[in-house]
Amino acid sequence: MPWRIATGLSLIIWVIAILLVGERLKYLEPYAKLLFAHYTWNVSLYLMIAAVTLYAFIYWLARRAGLGDLGGKLKLMDKRLVAGESHDDELARRLQRERMGELE
Repeated sequence: MPWRIATGLSLIIWVIAILLVGERLKYLEPYAKLLFAHYTWNVSLYLMIAAVTLYAFIYWLARRAGLGDLGGKLKLMDKRLVAGESHDDELARRLQRERMGELE
């Protein structure tokens, strides 16, 4: 589960960064051919390292925040709710009524 969070947040951050930095680098447009010809590998390597680092940092934060086993926790909570062993009695009653067809 944390890998999904890390992937999504990394993509969002990269899109925002590209939009913000892209505007500031308009002055390099006339030199684009020259830059791509000579520095393609350097720039691409830097961007790959930056992307992996950002992803790893967000993944670490998600694991640190306890989102590592979120799917397992939700499955356990769902099983307990279905069995009627919830710590929240009101929620268990409402789910039971919903299953019986007594929607509010």
